[in-house]
Amino acid sequence: MPCVSKKREAALESMNASGYQDVDYVLTTREMVRLLRAEHIDPRGLKEKPFDSPIGDGTGAGAIFGVTGGVMEAALRTAYKVVTGEEADEDAFKAVRDTRTEGRDNAINLGGIRTAEFEIAGKVLKTCVVSGLKNAEEVIQQIQSGEAHYDFVEVMACPGGCVGGGGQPIHEEAEWAPKRGERLYELDKERKLRRSHENPQVQKLYDEFLEEPLSEKAEHLLHTQHMWEKNYR
Repeated sequence: MPCVSKKREAALESMNASGYQDVDYVLTTREMVRLLRAEHIDPRGLKEKPFDSPIGDGTGAGAIFGVTGGVMEAALRTAYKVVTGEEADEDAFKAVRDTRTEGRDNAINLGGIRTAEFEIAGKVLKTCVVSGLKNAEEVIQQIQSGEAHYDFVEVMACPGGCVGGGGQPIHEEAEWAPKRGERLYELDKERKLRRSHENPQVQKLYDEFLEEPLSEKAEHLLHTQHMWEKNYR
């Protein structure tokens, strides 16, 4: 994982509530690179093989989860379908993306607050994308004071999103998060399926097990509430 916090998350009580450990171990991206180097493995020389099922198939929406605004954009693509019954253009919600070029060499400039409004089925949806925890605190204060109202807020703790995570490889005097983010959008463009709800394995999971979105079973298995969230509420 690009996120060092996943190590702590894997140890949460809610991740072991079923009587067995859901996640055996968490390796950061940087640790994985060190293991490959220690074993003298060059991934470029390995033959391509398909990923295991049921996590082998992914959509463009899944790829952009790793960049600030990606979760928001992926969710909006599916929300549009749910509300209108029609498919929105895959790039209809790209206003949530960080397209700045100035100051890209400075990691601090990767953080920020971006707001955007979209009209879906005659209703205006107000969104806010937050990058960096300092900015998240500011948005929370705005909402609590009534200064701002949003229908959907996305928060990425690391500036730039997971592409700038603490577990990513570090290059001195260089910030790679923007380049990694650009690559994720390229992967999104290259995918045949670019909307989360188009993933056949996700569809099969709901048809055969979870029943439907927001079902009692889906709520129990797919949603987690952390203590700090309870404290804010």
